[in-house]
Amino acid sequence: MDDDGNHNYNLWFIGVTIYMLATIFQALGANMQRLSANLKRLSDLGYPTSSDPARLMSTGLFIFAAGGIVGSISLIFASESLIAPLILMLFLWNPIFASVINDEPFSFRTDGVCTLLVMVGIALVEGYVPHNSGTYKTAHIEWLFRQMSFIGYLVALVSFIAIVWYWQHKWEGRVQLYTESAGPQARAPSLALSDEAALAQPKAAALLERPAGDGEKGDGDGDKGGGAPAEYVPRNSFTSHFVHLSYGTLAGAMGGLNVTFTKTIFDTIVANWNRGADTGDGWLKGMEFIFSYWLTYLLGAIVIVSYVVELKLTSRGLSRVHAMIFLPTFAVVEQISVTMGGMLFFQDYRDFETHQAFLFAFGNFIALCAVIAMAYLRLQTKAITEASALLGGAGART
Repeated sequence: MDDDGNHNYNLWFIGVTIYMLATIFQALGANMQRLSANLKRLSDLGYPTSSDPARLMSTGLFIFAAGGIVGSISLIFASESLIAPLILMLFLWNPIFASVINDEPFSFRTDGVCTLLVMVGIALVEGYVPHNSGTYKTAHIEWLFRQMSFIGYLVALVSFIAIVWYWQHKWEGRVQLYTESAGPQARAPSLALSDEAALAQPKAAALLERPAGDGEKGDGDGDKGGGAPAEYVPRNSFTSHFVHLSYGTLAGAMGGLNVTFTKTIFDTIVANWNRGADTGDGWLKGMEFIFSYWLTYLLGAIVIVSYVVELKLTSRGLSRVHAMIFLPTFAVVEQISVTMGGMLFFQDYRDFETHQAFLFAFGNFIALCAVIAMAYLRLQTKAITEASALLGGAGART
């Protein structure tokens, strides 16, 4: 193994603090984008809105992007494995902003318990993961790029993104998305299902029970025979759950890829800067080394492109599903992707003692299971709530 890998300084606590603050900005920005999407639907249907949806979307996107940039700075001070579990802090801030901004409900029996378990998991991970800066010299970084563990990580993550994207685009036309907000402005009749869909009990039950295309496959008439449109799958089906969770999955996977390469470019910049300082020629020599190093441009291009794609996927996802569904999924997938980047690319596992590795894995397992459970319960609750609303509407008309 190359011996140029080292920890040039040990300011990990600064990186941890910075990233925790960054998650607040990301949760706020995401929920502002969600509110913008809700208001735009109202505006398109002729309802007056208190804010300009376009301006709100731009502001939310800017805040979310700023949070990502601030979070990236933390990678200068802390290893990727140390930062990875903090991504789930989004899970702590999101319910607060989702409730205040979008009036989305928070259940202490489910959301509260899951949030507590996430905090327990994060505390275990942060308490037992090796506390170091994880900064390396350029020779060691080039050595890491040649390892099969990095190649396997990159191929697996890119393949995963491609597969999820393919099935999302194949199935999303067959799924009715949970786009209606619980917010007071979005409770207008225009965002409810159509009056025709609420006329009879079979139509409400169809959302949960009726197989896709049952009885009227191919006729394209959603009202014929009573029920959801022929091409729609049941709300509680695997296909429906997959599509709803795929938006956060794609953004999270792309975010994980971005974090890994952002950590890499920061390490190369710091290493070249220090290299210039070691020559005795000061910061000008350091700048020369930075801008004459070929990896600076390659990594810079990958970081910029992956971050722009992540922002577009985030904006698209928040315009289609609730923040309380999108952000937990986003956080889980990004956390897994970043953890794998730290373990397989930077090979952080070499710094672990046996007991640290066990508690690191156990803490991640608890936190991830809690987030997955919350996202799943959210989807189930949405399906049941919507069906109940339709049944109530049908009863009111009879």
